[in-house]
Amino acid sequence: IMPTPSLKTFPLCLAILFAVLLASPSQIQARSLDEIKQSGTIVIGTRDYIPPIQYRDSAGELVGIDPDLGREIAKQLGVSITWKIMQGPKFRVPVLVDKEVDLVISSFSVTSDRLEKIAFSDAYFETGLAIMIRKSDKNSIRSWRDLSGRTVTSTQGSTGAALIGQHVP
Repeated sequence: IMPTPSLKTFPLCLAILFAVLLASPSQIQARSLDEIKQSGTIVIGTRDYIPPIQYRDSAGELVGIDPDLGREIAKQLGVSITWKIMQGPKFRVPVLVDKEVDLVISSFSVTSDRLEKIAFSDAYFETGLAIMIRKSDKNSIRSWRDLSGRTVTSTQGSTGAALIGQHVP
């Protein structure tokens, strides 16, 4: 069961977002809140294929936890949203660095490499990584070493892929 973020914590998330927008690392200068408000639009990067976080419903509407958060941010700012759909995790940092978006709302782990390039808000949703195996393999796969020589998949550019690269011989 996935936890549902509470809108009771939304004002804190919004305050953190504003701090991130205003205090981005020196390599990147995001649009200011005044610039976003004056333009009437906030540009938000996300993905659309990770239910229940962000995905398209049967009508093609962008739905999920992250789009809901984006809509609430836009509502609080009194602006509309332009969504920039990213086709994979490796695009999240570049769209920020290249100023194609004002912010990214997408499952996004904080790493030291990413912190050198972009700023993060406090987490609004926490999850973990898990290795999923066939039930019949539960007695033979007990450690990273047990994955050696087996087919292992993950999302390219993700922290999961990095962990597999570090731990699977």
